[in-house]
Amino acid sequence: MMREQPNPETSTTPPWGDPVIRELMLDTDPYQSCDDCFDQMDEMIEAFITGTSTFSEAFRVHLRGCRACCEEALSLAEIIAPEYGKNPDTVGTEIQQLVRG
Repeated sequence: MMREQPNPETSTTPPWGDPVIRELMLDTDPYQSCDDCFDQMDEMIEAFITGTSTFSEAFRVHLRGCRACCEEALSLAEIIAPEYGKNPDTVGTEIQQLVRG
């Protein structure tokens, strides 16, 4: 039996798909709040770009589960990567790979 697809013009149901559902169900241990993530972001991104450190497990897990903080981290990396002679696109890809595991 075929399931009828909702009409996006008349549907009140958000267009959530499998990726959104998977993100909502991700394991968030060890827990880190958005405030804590934001407080550490400058230091973590700079250390990652310079190669002096990688992300803490809590920071990485939080970015994996929080789209807003992940986008903020990627934007920050894009801004400061050229200061260290790094390609912003390459750094962004490396961060996404690290966060997604």
